Amino acid sequence: MTVMPSLRLSEEDAQDVASYLVTKRDKDPSSYTDASYMDDPQLKKEGEKWVRHFGCAGCHEISGFENEGRIGPI
Repeated sequence: MTVMPSLRLSEEDAQDVASYLVTKRDKDPSSYTDASYMDDPQLKKEGEKWVRHFGCAGCHEISGFENEGRIGPI
C-alpha cells in the first residue's frame, strides 16, 4: 500500500519552494528536453491502465476519467 504524503506547508515554506522553482525555470523553451515520446499511443494506454489500477481519479481530476468509478467508501 502506498500512502500519499502529507505536504501541508506553512505559507513561508510554500513561498520558499516557489522561489526556488522559479530560479530553475529555463528562459529558453527551445532548450527543453524533447518529449515527443509523450505522443506515443501505447504510452497513453499504459498510463490509463495504471491510473485505473491505482484509482488516481478517485482523488485527482484527470481529463478523460470523469465518469470512472471511485475506489474507496465514497
